[in-house]
Amino acid sequence: MASLAEKETTISSAKPCELCEQESILQFKCVDCEKVICDRCKGIHAKVPVLSNHFIINIETRLVPQHIKKIQLCSMSCDNHAKKFHCLFCRTCNKLVCPDCVSSIHTKHKFEPLETACENKLGELSTFDSFMEEKVHKLRKLNENLKKEKETWDCEIDKVKRYIDENEREIKEAVTKYAEELREDVEQKRKTRNQEFDGREQTNCEQEALFTDFRGKIKKALDSDQGYDIFNTVSEKDKLNTLIDNTKMTTEIVDFPKSKLTPKRMAVIFGQINHFSVPAYVAVKHERNYTTNVHGIDKMGMCTDGSYWASVYNNDKYNSYLIKTTLSRVINWCTTVEVNVFDMAITTDDTVIASVHMTPEVKRIGKNGKLEEFINVSPLIARGIHINKENEIILGVRDNGDPFQITEESCRKILVFGMDGNQKESYEFDKKNKRLVTSPRRICTDVNGDIIVIDSMTKETNMVLSIARRAGEIKWTYGGEFDFKQQKAFDPNDITSTQTGYIVLSEVISHRIYILSLGGDFLTFCDLRTMGVVLPRALAIDSKGLLWVGCANDRINQDFAKKHKLPNLTCLRLEISDV
Repeated sequence: MASLAEKETTISSAKPCELCEQESILQFKCVDCEKVICDRCKGIHAKVPVLSNHFIINIETRLVPQHIKKIQLCSMSCDNHAKKFHCLFCRTCNKLVCPDCVSSIHTKHKFEPLETACENKLGELSTFDSFMEEKVHKLRKLNENLKKEKETWDCEIDKVKRYIDENEREIKEAVTKYAEELREDVEQKRKTRNQEFDGREQTNCEQEALFTDFRGKIKKALDSDQGYDIFNTVSEKDKLNTLIDNTKMTTEIVDFPKSKLTPKRMAVIFGQINHFSVPAYVAVKHERNYTTNVHGIDKMGMCTDGSYWASVYNNDKYNSYLIKTTLSRVINWCTTVEVNVFDMAITTDDTVIASVHMTPEVKRIGKNGKLEEFINVSPLIARGIHINKENEIILGVRDNGDPFQITEESCRKILVFGMDGNQKESYEFDKKNKRLVTSPRRICTDVNGDIIVIDSMTKETNMVLSIARRAGEIKWTYGGEFDFKQQKAFDPNDITSTQTGYIVLSEVISHRIYILSLGGDFLTFCDLRTMGVVLPRALAIDSKGLLWVGCANDRINQDFAKKHKLPNLTCLRLEISDV
């Protein structure tokens, strides 16, 4: 057995360096790279700027046994046997023992000399010290990162406060401007009405003077003995009779109902603070574009073979038809079906099911490529439609008439059908008997099976809401952001859900797609104009997770679109991760 003096250092035998893979004596470890490296790679670390801050420790001398000769190993008293000293180390029990311990308790155990055991324990301590040194370094780095995150957090808070101040100023200006317009309007009403009052009063005064004067003539005629005076006065009476105006002025009322500024209403007007966890990485990457010979794509769905069905139109969005296409380097038209589609969806076996615009009809395209009657919700109107993972049909419906004039007799529902066309479920009111939807335009489901709806509540107000399917209650709502400068309200056009649970919205007016979390929190948006794409409308996700966006290029000059090669269809890759 080698003496302690001979084991002054423990030098690694020649092994491949984990960086350069050259056979060498490995003396160092880079804590940041988590690699055991040679002396040459240690020198490279110092010269490369991005590596120069890495923490490197020397693992050549784990043991420092020089002082072990000075350690008193012979005077360690045994805890179990008085006046006995430890003489060996029991490797089986991992403890010091005396001669009595060996003979009584530790028979047939494995032992080693105290010097060897002490040297090994020093080695353990030295190794653990290196481990602790790494931990200390990493904790310091973590604290540095925490400090940076805290600074970023403080900046975000300051930014939110600035936004609040800006919103407050903009809303004050908008409210002041609106109030001034109301004042001017009501003053103009006062002026106009007062002019009517003054005109009528002047007319009445003139007639009063005329009639008073004529009464004098009547009195004179009554007292006269001349027939001429009597007949002449009667003749004047007939003329004056036509001047008498017995019509009354219409009664008008000016009212200004004071609305209650409830917290919910204030949140809609002013905005609210959302606090949520944001994925570490969110990116929208452009894959490729396609240009078609149609002006706009209103709705689309991907088939399992990579082709897609789309509801397309040229000059009139409300006069659409269905097409089936294949995608390669170019778009090839396969099938055209004449039907005025409001919304469409594709089943798990690639059957197209579509709600027909402003009718109670839901039709499907049979295996022969012909339209077939499928579901009829008369007297209601079929609206947004979706097929979930269970191959169920989720359909939004409403009654005829003004979509925003709701009475007790109004019917606004989300219906669930099986593929046999039989209704399975209905969602109309929550547990407090409050309506869930007003006019459901587009529908999708999330990874939990809950129903996500784009709901038009008024002409100017649109909402995205999630309905918990089990409870039949609204889980969350997202109302977008109102742009006071541009005076543009949130107006989403289509919605879809990714395979990982994120919600994607398109908005034609802003040229954006929005990404929401599973809980309805806004994560980010992408202005597609930066990719040469405008007016995104239809959304679909294929089996590879790629996002396809159909555009509403009918809103721009077609010569301009052709000149600048604006695409009707674009493919995007969403990259979202928590690491």
